[in-house]
Parts: sequence; structure tokens; C-alpha cells
Amino acid sequence: DNFRAALTWTLGESNDIGAGAQLVHWLYMFWLVHGPREEAINWIERTLRHGAAAMSAVTRARLLTALSDFAETRGDFDRAESASIESVAICRALGSRFDLMRALQMRIGVVSRRAEFDQARIMGEEWLSIARELGHRRY
Repeated sequence: DNFRAALTWTLGESNDIGAGAQLVHWLYMFWLVHGPREEAINWIERTLRHGAAAMSAVTRARLLTALSDFAETRGDFDRAESASIESVAICRALGSRFDLMRALQMRIGVVSRRAEFDQARIMGEEWLSIARELGHRRY
């Protein structure tokens, strides 16, 4: 309830879209573990719809990556597809290697579901290369 109140306030009453977008981004892992995922999708889409000019490009990319993840797990592959394409494009333009690695991870899932395994392999090799470059232990 406190998260909902904070989101309602930042994205509505205070019109602090930048702060709201950051909060939505940081809630991604919470929603991933605890749900409810449909509510997460609604907050992410609301933030993206109303806050394009008020948030940084990297925050937008991160929200799109989260949206792609939630949409894919729900079986909404069209939404996952468009979100992952935009997220990868933004991350490439920014040169944000960690965020590109995460965006590619979501993109690989979408492409694999369509059985485009050659494309998924190429993206997977790029993903692995970035993970090694960054020395990211989790990956």
C-alpha cells in the first residue's frame, strides 16, 4: 500500500515523473518476486506513457526491459517484442553496456520463443561477451 501511495503521488499529484519512473524501476525486482505482475505492467506502462520527456533515456530503457520481461512471462509476445526492441536500441545508442546486457537477455527470450535460433545465438554471443567484459559474476 505504501508503494502504491508513493507511485500515485509521484506520478499523479506531484507530477514528479522522474522520481516515479525511478521508483517503478526499483520496484521491478520486488514485483518480479512478489507480484502482482499485472499491476507492475500497469504501473510501467502508465509511467512510460506519461513520462517520456521527464525521464532519462536509461530509465526508459530499464522500464522497457522490465515490461518485456513481465509481458513475455504473461505470454504477451507482441508487447514483449516491441518493448525489447526499443530497449536494446536505446541501450546501444547510450553505450550502456550493463543495461544492454539486460535488454539483450529479454530480447533473446522473445526471439527464442519465435524459434529464430540463429538470431538468438548471435544475440546470446553478444550478451555473453558483455557479461565477460564487465566481469559480472551473476552472469
